[in-house]
Amino acid sequence: MSKKENTGKANEITPVTIRHVRGMTPAEMQYIKYASLGRRIERPFGLGFGVVIMMFGITLLVAFIYDGQASEPGKFIISVIFSIGFFLLGQVSWRTYKKRKYRLKDGVYEISGRLEEMNGRIVNPSTGGSSSVRKYVIGDTQIIWPIASSAVYASSAGSLICIKAAIFEKEKPVSFFSERSILSDKKHDAFVLEFDDKININRAIVNYGPRLFFKKRATLIATHILILTIIALGLFYFMENPFSARLPTPSHSLALTSEIIAITLFLITAAACLATAAFLYEKIAKKMGFTPYIEKLRS
Repeated sequence: MSKKENTGKANEITPVTIRHVRGMTPAEMQYIKYASLGRRIERPFGLGFGVVIMMFGITLLVAFIYDGQASEPGKFIISVIFSIGFFLLGQVSWRTYKKRKYRLKDGVYEISGRLEEMNGRIVNPSTGGSSSVRKYVIGDTQIIWPIASSAVYASSAGSLICIKAAIFEKEKPVSFFSERSILSDKKHDAFVLEFDDKININRAIVNYGPRLFFKKRATLIATHILILTIIALGLFYFMENPFSARLPTPSHSLALTSEIIAITLFLITAAACLATAAFLYEKIAKKMGFTPYIEKLRS
């Protein structure tokens, strides 16, 4: 008998339905163990982070005292404030992740509803840089798609879809942010196993082996490292051999402008070369009979 359930906060216009449809195959279970690794180590990492930060707060206060800062009221008060702040931050992390549990529900579930896309930017406090973040939800469930498969599902945002997925339940999800925030923590994570005729994890693993997704991730990491290396070498070259040095007695503004133009042209040329190489690689791979990754997903 199939089990049906409605999410507590389903889309007001389109109801979200979740129902159990079948058991999980060995290949799907193998995929879930790999794909959910980051989620499963989140709790021990959060607990460890909390302990480290609490110990840092205590150590900071002791260091100030032994360093003789306690004799100066102003510095001592500042050290106490910092120590308490770090200790409380560690306490929040510890208590949050101590209560949180991540449990895989038995079997495969069919999820039907409107796929919503959430976009935002996250700022790295240490570097000041920001990166765009995009995630997809159906009701109160975050949808986790296979790696590098946005070409398959991105166009479905805002549409009614039906997927088959493995569901992880979260006890005590983090509730620091509003529901519409990109950082909001949903009650369920659903790892997609089937989506129309575009994704079929079981057939993909049976046909192409259990290392399919590991190889794709390794390829993406290697590609990013290559791109960053090319950019770093190019910038290093311009620092060691400034373009403005070749100009006859340039002014400061002319030198700066020429450097900006030279670096911009280099980045544009590098991007064009990499895009051309990727395009040619796909064409050559198809001619040689290699199956594209997206085609492997649908098998």
